[in-house]
Amino acid sequence: MQLAYQIFSSPLGEILVAGTPHAITHVIRGDNRSRMCSEFLYQNNNVAKFGKTRYVQDACEAIMNYLSGNGDISDIAIDTCSNAFEWRLWQALRDVPYGETITYNELALLVGMSGATDELVSTCARNPLPILIPSHRVLKNSDDAGDFIWGGKTKNIPAATRTGKH
Repeated sequence: MQLAYQIFSSPLGEILVAGTPHAITHVIRGDNRSRMCSEFLYQNNNVAKFGKTRYVQDACEAIMNYLSGNGDISDIAIDTCSNAFEWRLWQALRDVPYGETITYNELALLVGMSGATDELVSTCARNPLPILIPSHRVLKNSDDAGDFIWGGKTKNIPAATRTGKH
């Protein structure tokens, strides 16, 4: 597999987006571009790297706009190494409309896993594409937002996308 990647600055810190010419495979947040790049290349040493692609550039631009409250990322194609359950979960999360939220209990019903909220919480914590798979829209319960995969420092920006506030 060949991957292109690009790093850009955002309100959440530095964001590395990588993908094929047709889908995004990685979204990684960090504070140091050099370290992020080195770690990404080290962790993905079995794939060929190539220069920027139009698709990755367009995805970066869409994510930047989205994080500024002015964009839609629902049409960005994703490619994850996921099992059938994870893929069903990722699709259900992507179906939660911008500006709306869902609880883990509601999500469990949507994916046919009633009563399996612990498994959902654990799987969401391993979300391979934060922002593109909007696990930040899932609430522990109606009164508790819980934690975001990228930590408390980044919770406020996704909260704006979660509530529809621009």
